[in-house]
Amino acid sequence: MNHKYDIDWLVAWMTCQRLGMLKGSKIVAKQPHKYIPILGWCFVCTETIFVRRVWESDRQTFVKDLQKILANYPKNHFFNLMLSCEGTRFTEKKRLASMKIAREKGLPELKHHLLPRTKGFTLLIQGTENRIQSLYDITVGFRKTGAKPTLRSILKGRSCQAEMFIRRFPMSEIPTDAEGSSNWIHQLYREKDQIFDYFAQHDTFEGNGLPRTEIPRNYYDLLIELGWIIIIGIPSIIYLFQFLWTSSLFAQLIFVIIICIATIGVRKMIAVTETERGSHYGETSKED
Repeated sequence: MNHKYDIDWLVAWMTCQRLGMLKGSKIVAKQPHKYIPILGWCFVCTETIFVRRVWESDRQTFVKDLQKILANYPKNHFFNLMLSCEGTRFTEKKRLASMKIAREKGLPELKHHLLPRTKGFTLLIQGTENRIQSLYDITVGFRKTGAKPTLRSILKGRSCQAEMFIRRFPMSEIPTDAEGSSNWIHQLYREKDQIFDYFAQHDTFEGNGLPRTEIPRNYYDLLIELGWIIIIGIPSIIYLFQFLWTSSLFAQLIFVIIICIATIGVRKMIAVTETERGSHYGETSKED
């Protein structure tokens, strides 16, 4: 999947949820993400593979975590792993550094993507060869007619209009050797760049070779959430008001402090998703 927006990862999760695949989804994320308030806890509890983006240590992490996940995961249940081969979120500064490497290696330059990191992709292809049947290439684009695609926009109730261009490749068609898989993923990203260039010009993927499909909403998780709100949420709110009404001034002060800490945590979570506050990884022309 391309990694160009603040909330493209959220679009991927929402798509998996609508297709009933979210419960079997795992992701690869950078190590600091496990310490993000709220989101970080979700990453840890869903068996995310955390990487430091240092190949010497990440290689061992990939092998160990993949073996652990696959060993504990039922063979008769589906399993999917979400990965951004660019290794970091797209910015123009990172693109310029990445294209410097492309010129040095004699590779075609990309307009909307960074060069894919091939070593991790090859290792994942080799490690999941017998458990994953297909690879889905996802290109996300947000239409200009919607609100700015940020977590702040969503929390404010603004509509962000996203489209996804999805292609399926059987794993049997993807080479598993280092050179073959490297060439394959580079070719894939050249095609992705052309696909997104079409979106940048037309503000839609429609007409780019694949039929448009609307993914229907899946209300299953919403009903579960509403059920827990009725069972736990409403009684908890009633108890909280009773507690604040009858508690001492000191207890009320502690409650206010907890609310302030929670607010800071949410603001920190939002800040981590913003592109302008993202990491500087990839801004120097360092090879994979």
